Amino acid sequence: MCFILFLPIVFLGAFFLLNLTLAVINSSFNRTHKKFQEEEAARREAARRNRVKKSRSDDTERVIGDEPVPEIGVAEFFIAKRAARKMMDFLRDRQAIRAEEKLKMKDLEDIDELEQQYEALGLPPPGSTMPQPSGPNTNAKEQKPKEIINEGQKNQ
Repeated sequence: MCFILFLPIVFLGAFFLLNLTLAVINSSFNRTHKKFQEEEAARREAARRNRVKKSRSDDTERVIGDEPVPEIGVAEFFIAKRAARKMMDFLRDRQAIRAEEKLKMKDLEDIDELEQQYEALGLPPPGSTMPQPSGPNTNAKEQKPKEIINEGQKNQ
């Protein structure tokens, strides 16, 4: 008979204590979360106020992005400046290489067009070796100017 009364009291008591513990944890979490949100809002407002800076050249206000401007030291500034210079040099070199490649491609296209025009006219393309004429008259043609030059020197 004791068990009939004792068991429900134990289960109901454990259930009640478990709910009480969870309620305390939930309340503590809500307070901490609300405090964190307030601190986050205050930090955002402070960051927003810090973003507006006075310009040295004129006294107008300007907004510098959505995030606060990070402050860097002198060494970091010179490292960043050197890296930016190297990057710009690299980009200029790459642009020059690409421009040269485009010119080469255009020259190749122009050469192809010229070769097609020469073929259409029945001429050998430029830069190719010309076939040497054969026959008995070719040697005579080559020798005549030499003989004329030699004769001209003898007469003087």
